Amino acid sequence: SIIMKAIAVAALAMFTVITVTLLLLVENQVTFLEALYEAISAFANVGLSTGITPELSMLSKYVLILTMLVGRIGPFTAMVAFTAKRKNQTQPYRYPEGRITTG
Repeated sequence: SIIMKAIAVAALAMFTVITVTLLLLVENQVTFLEALYEAISAFANVGLSTGITPELSMLSKYVLILTMLVGRIGPFTAMVAFTAKRKNQTQPYRYPEGRITTG
């Protein structure tokens, strides 16, 4: 179960980086390695750049911003947050139940 979750997170991360790389390639006149480097750097939130960011279109800059957000909160959490359906709950909270041991 935990191995499957780890594989899912890694697969979502790779899918995100590949998608962002392709979007950067389609939208701008950059090489594959420059686009890949920018995508991985944005996803990992490391702050490194090849220097092409000022030359990118506004759409590409917004894609990089969203990539930084997804990389920061995690691809699995982002997927759940963006696709989760809200349930109509009658009670928005629940008190925890359990036995507390003291002493």
